[in-house]
Amino acid sequence: MLALRVRSFLLLNFRSIYSTPTELNIKEADMVPDDYTVIGGDDVGSGTHRLIGIRRALESYLSEVRAHSRMVAVERAEFELGKRHLANIMGIDPNHIAQEDIDKAIEYLFPSGLTEPLAQPIMKPPEEYIPKFRILEFDNEGRPKDPLFYTIKPRFYQLLSQLFVYLFKFQYAQFIMAFDFLISLPNAESEKDFISSYRMQLAGSAEKRLFGPQIPMVELLPEEKRRKANVKTRVKNTEAVTTVFDNGTGKYTVMGYGIEEFRQLQAREILLTPLLITDLLGKVDISAELVGKGGTSVIPRVVRHGLSLCLAALYPEFETKLRLAGLLTADPRRKERKKINQPGARAKWIWCKR
Repeated sequence: MLALRVRSFLLLNFRSIYSTPTELNIKEADMVPDDYTVIGGDDVGSGTHRLIGIRRALESYLSEVRAHSRMVAVERAEFELGKRHLANIMGIDPNHIAQEDIDKAIEYLFPSGLTEPLAQPIMKPPEEYIPKFRILEFDNEGRPKDPLFYTIKPRFYQLLSQLFVYLFKFQYAQFIMAFDFLISLPNAESEKDFISSYRMQLAGSAEKRLFGPQIPMVELLPEEKRRKANVKTRVKNTEAVTTVFDNGTGKYTVMGYGIEEFRQLQAREILLTPLLITDLLGKVDISAELVGKGGTSVIPRVVRHGLSLCLAALYPEFETKLRLAGLLTADPRRKERKKINQPGARAKWIWCKR
């Protein structure tokens, strides 16, 4: 009976609520608008978190700067101490030893047959091989002053923004005319660095592109109305001084002997390779003098290297073709010394079980 009374009471109350409207005592002032905001409610929290983040970033950056400075100071102290020890070993005054003396001493004390510069032993100031730590600039609120700071590589993207600028032909012509006028002014030498930053050398020596001897200078022979170029090259322990004359008849001598004295076909092919590539066979005269005991392949290779350099000097239009063929690059290989308890440099004795 009690359960039936409670059920009937609830049904009556629900019917009264949904059947007749109910007036709620809500004032207009108590209603909250849709676009409500609490003034000053979150300013303190967001500002505090922002300051904490900036402080942590600056502390991390300053700690990295201090660590880098300490590392450079330690490396500098070790370099100075090592320089004094090296000077005492070589018998040089520690107060007057130069970097050239250090390089020569390291090369003498630690001889290496490695041709890769990064693999050779060095002793240089730490500023030359330790990557430079870039010091950033920030304002009072911790924001970086560089607008490209958040690109991770700001210098790279700054360079891209400078390069990728489309110019019309008349704009480029105006640019060239303006710089030509700037160069013609009397005091243009004072702005040499600024002008050179927008200029590119189209023709010049191949000093930075070749390994070993560079392309020699051309000598004029007014009496014979010819040009001459000579260069000194080296392969293993054999050196050669090669001289080439243009407007020749095809004369080719090595130590006074003609090319027909080389019995092996491979040696003749090596000697004639530069002439065949440049199509100058029979048009130049070549003479070579050797110093050292060269083998059947060393002598042709050392003469070929000198001949290629001289042809590149006399005929610059063939320089690229000779360089791409690998004829202008020196051969740094040397004969490897014999090892102890071995029959040769790499060969091993035949192992026999006892």
